[in-house]
Order: sequence, then structure tokens, then C-alpha cells
Amino acid sequence: MASSGSRVSGPSIADHFDEYVETLKDGVREVASRLDGRLESWESRAWTLLVARVWGVIGTRAGFEVFSRKRPAEFVVDLCWFGVEADSRWMQLALECEWGSHGDAFLWDFRKLIHVNALEKVFIFDEKWSRLGWDGYYQAHRLAAEVRKSRPRSSDESYLLIWHRAVSADREEVVSYTIRGDGQLSESPAKAIVPITVRRSR
Repeated sequence: MASSGSRVSGPSIADHFDEYVETLKDGVREVASRLDGRLESWESRAWTLLVARVWGVIGTRAGFEVFSRKRPAEFVVDLCWFGVEADSRWMQLALECEWGSHGDAFLWDFRKLIHVNALEKVFIFDEKWSRLGWDGYYQAHRLAAEVRKSRPRSSDESYLLIWHRAVSADREEVVSYTIRGDGQLSESPAKAIVPITVRRSR
């Protein structure tokens, strides 16, 4: 919680993944119900706004101030959590979401995370890379290499990479990787399935 008296390291950044998936499922059902029953994988604006809202809910629930494009304004990155105490203020989490981007734009936004002073850093991207023959695992290695090249680095920081890809007409697979502050990549990703359709009431 944000009121513990200092920057919050928490048990592990990977613990955010399960909460993200469960909160995302609720959000997808709500958004899909307004979009003819389906939130298509290519609906980049809808997904970007939904992801920001989901992380806003998680951050607020944990007791942090949340800044994004919608609440109340974007601050350096797409979304961030601030911890506030009587005599201190710190960025606990920074997030960038890259839906459908590629090439230099993709790496540029990840590099923003590298150089932001936050303990927890989240990077969310979609399946565009699989259509180029570069899956999430390949990209995770590529991004871990970017962390290793950066100076200065902090062992206190950690990264959560979340890759979305469509596995059928009505389901998304969500895969997460973690990177330590020294650039070491986890070799055992977590995975979950998120339905992207809702039954229409008759």
C-alpha cells in the first residue's frame, strides 16, 4: 500500500499480472457490450483506453494517485502511479501501452520506461509482432537487452511485459514476462485467456 512510509517494492511485480487479467475481463465485458458484443483485437484505441482504465483501477485500489490521459492528465508516460506522504512523493509504477506500433516507435516508448524513475515498469504490446515472425518471447529478449544496455541501472527496478495476441475469434491470450533491473529475463512466462465477446441479451 502507498501508506507504508516509503517507496513500495511489494512482493513481486509479477503479482500484478493476475489482478490485471481479472480486472481486464470485467472491463472487456463492459466495453464489448457497447460494441455489438465484441471487442476486436484491432480496436487499438478501445484497447489502449481500456488498459489505462484497468491499471487506474488497480492503482487506486492499492492506494496510489493515478495519472493517465484521462485521469486527470498524462504525466511523462501513458499511465503512472504516485505514492504520497506528508514529506515525500514518488512514482511507484510507470506504464506504456503500444498497440499496433512497430520499429523505432515501439523501442522508443520502451526506452522511456527505462529512463523514468519508477520502481515498477509495465510495457503492454499486441500481436502485430507475431505477424512479422517475432513473437512475444523474441520481443521480451529484445527488450531485456535494451535494459542491459542502459546506464545507470537500478537493481530495485523491475519490468512486467504483457503481450496480447488473438488466439481465436472470441479469445485473447495474455502472456507476461518479467525483467529484473539488471536486465535478466524470466524464462517462465505466465499466461491467461481473456474472452473478448459477450452474449447479447435477446
